[in-house]
Amino acid sequence: MTKQEYLEFHKEKCQAMMKMTQAKNADYTGGSEDPFANFAQVKKFGICEVEIGFLTRMIDKFCRIISFVKKGDLQVKNESVDDTLMDLANYCVLLMGYLEAQRGESVGADDLSNEPAGADDGLGSDISDDDGPESDISAPPF
Repeated sequence: MTKQEYLEFHKEKCQAMMKMTQAKNADYTGGSEDPFANFAQVKKFGICEVEIGFLTRMIDKFCRIISFVKKGDLQVKNESVDDTLMDLANYCVLLMGYLEAQRGESVGADDLSNEPAGADDGLGSDISDDDGPESDISAPPF
């Protein structure tokens, strides 16, 4: 694949991801104008902070991708690994939009954070490798 072919591939995937996020967001938010309405439910139910809810969904996608990489196939045939990768990318964009909304910033296509590396990302400083049992990403706990 050449650089130009990659850029075209990227453009096509981004367009497909936009269509996917429009459809899924309509389904998951129940027609709400709040694109994060379904993610906010974890806090309303007292489960965890909204950001952790995002990360949980992202980890689910990572675990599915890890399973595919290890086994070479997936048991659920109506969702391809490409679909899972696009879901993960959309979760990343959703989380970026949510964080911008929490900071009171306008959500724009080229509106990236100007915070220096290591700045508070709003997820809390209590998230670290020292906060729990050793984890083995190669062996998901389920």
